[in-house]
Amino acid sequence: VLLDTAARVRQEEAEEPMSLAPLLIFASTMIFALFFLSNIVGLGNQEYYYQSSDPFFFYRRVGLLVAGIAGLSLYYRQNPWSALKNLNFRTPLHYVLIALVWGILVGLQSPSQRISGNLYEVFALTMLHVLAEEIFFRGFITRILAERLEEFGLALLGSGLIYGVYHITYQSFWFDTEFWMKWYWMGAIPAFAGIPYAWLYIKSKSILAPFIAHLMVSLTMMWMSMGIQL
Repeated sequence: VLLDTAARVRQEEAEEPMSLAPLLIFASTMIFALFFLSNIVGLGNQEYYYQSSDPFFFYRRVGLLVAGIAGLSLYYRQNPWSALKNLNFRTPLHYVLIALVWGILVGLQSPSQRISGNLYEVFALTMLHVLAEEIFFRGFITRILAERLEEFGLALLGSGLIYGVYHITYQSFWFDTEFWMKWYWMGAIPAFAGIPYAWLYIKSKSILAPFIAHLMVSLTMMWMSMGIQL
């Protein structure tokens, strides 16, 4: 009986997720590193052109993607494949419809980008961009906050604010906007993207819904930026 009890305790300890603090430190370090590389080192000055020849575009997105998967694996003590499957890539139809409508509406109101890549290049890079951010910010950050924080609204606010802070890591956001506009976008991004994406993820219990919303925002914005007529 004692041996069985000890084995059961060890199994429960192995299955229990690690504490929240190291994961938040990990996420903060990732965001600071991107800020440093983009703005201080100056690697991010071509990002908004969406060109496949810009290596930092890939460094940022692949870095976020790997960090999100690694964070999930560490937190839940699972292999990367199992951690990804638990994000759930299926969602009820009404969340898909909400995501589509919200994404198009927000995309139509979003600022133009200085795009110089061709249509297929921009589409492929946008897919990578959205996938990486959703895995890291919704699948990793939002999921952990929703599990750890008892207040639903607190999890939404925390997720939205972290997503807003992340956007100051973009060089065009940091250098190309006036001081007051930085604060405006720091409020607008959580309000119209970070919090709604987190709401979709928590409510649908699936990463697919926020992925669709984010993708529609980005594609609509890119479509308008390239001046393509329907």
